[in-house]
Amino acid sequence: MTEVDLHRVASEAPGPDATAGTGITAHLCIAVAAALRTHPLPGIAATDGLVVQTQQPDGRVRAVLLRDLDGHSAESVADMLTRPTASGGRSGFLLRCTPSDPVLTVCDLVPGQSAALSVGPVVRKVVVVGGPQTEGMGVHPVATLALRVRLEGTGVEAAAAFLGAVRTALEQPSAQEA
Repeated sequence: MTEVDLHRVASEAPGPDATAGTGITAHLCIAVAAALRTHPLPGIAATDGLVVQTQQPDGRVRAVLLRDLDGHSAESVADMLTRPTASGGRSGFLLRCTPSDPVLTVCDLVPGQSAALSVGPVVRKVVVVGGPQTEGMGVHPVATLALRVRLEGTGVEAAAAFLGAVRTALEQPSAQEA
C-alpha cells in the first residue's frame, strides 16, 4: 500500500472535475500499463490489457477492458473509458478506481486474476513540495493505492517495484515533459 500525490496528473486530467471520474483514472491506466511493461508481474502479460472498474454516478460499478495503451493520451484513454461500446472482459490484472467511495476497498482476486490494484478516495492533504533548497508545504490531491497479488511466483520485491513504478509515473513528469 502506498499514497500517491496526484497533483501533477490532476492538473493535466481531462474533464471539469479532474480529481474524480475519468481524469485521474485515465492517467492511472497509462501508469499501470507502463509499469506492467517495465516491472512485469508473473501471470500477467502487458498485452493482456487491464480490466478497469469505475464507479458510475448512480453508484454502479462498470468494467471496461482496455488493451494497447502505448502512445495513447490521457484524453483518448478517458474516451475509451466512457465509450458505450466498451465492454468488460477477462485479464490477469484488475484496476478498481472508485475515487468517490469514502473508503479504500481492497479487491479480492478471482480465478484467472494474478493482481488487482485498488485506488482509494482522492482527498486533499498537506504534502511537502519542492527540492532540498526550496522545500515548502502544499495542499494536493492524494489517493491510496493498494496492490494485491498472488504470491505464488511473485516476490514481494517484484510487487513493491511495480507499485513504485506506478507511483513514480503518476508523480514525476515523463521524459517528454521534462
